Amino acid sequence: MKNLIITEQGEELVAKLIAGEEDATFTKICTSDDDLSTVDLKKVTVIENIKQTSLIASVKKLDEATIELLAAVENTNLTEGYYIRALGVYAIDSKGNEILYAISIEDNPDYIPAFNGKNVSGISYTLNVRVDNSNNI
Repeated sequence: MKNLIITEQGEELVAKLIAGEEDATFTKICTSDDDLSTVDLKKVTVIENIKQTSLIASVKKLDEATIELLAAVENTNLTEGYYIRALGVYAIDSKGNEILYAISIEDNPDYIPAFNGKNVSGISYTLNVRVDNSNNI
C-alpha cells in the first residue's frame, strides 16, 4: 500500500490529541476494491464498498509522534475474491465517536481470493501512523 493519508477528520483528532483534549484508540481497518485514485483522500469520511473489516491486533508506540499498528485480513469468510485497492484506518475518540482516520490506496492492488474450503489466504499489514502525541493513544 502507499503512504497513509490522514483525513481531515483524522487531522482534527490529531489537533485534539496535541492539545491534550482527547485520547484515541485505533479500532479497525477496512478494505475495499473501490478505486479512489482520483479522489481527494483528505476529504473522505467513509469508505464505500467495504469488503472486509479487521480489528487492530496491536498498537506499539515507536516514538513520541509515531505508533505502529498491526492488522490482517484473511479469506475464510469470502465467497468472492477481490483486489484490495483501498485500506482505511479507523479510530475512536474518548467520547466514543469513530472516524476514518487515514486511507491508503494501491495502484497495483493485491488480490485476495475467495475461500475454497481448503486453503486460507491472508495479508498482514504493519502501518506506521504519525499522531504527533502518541502518549494519548
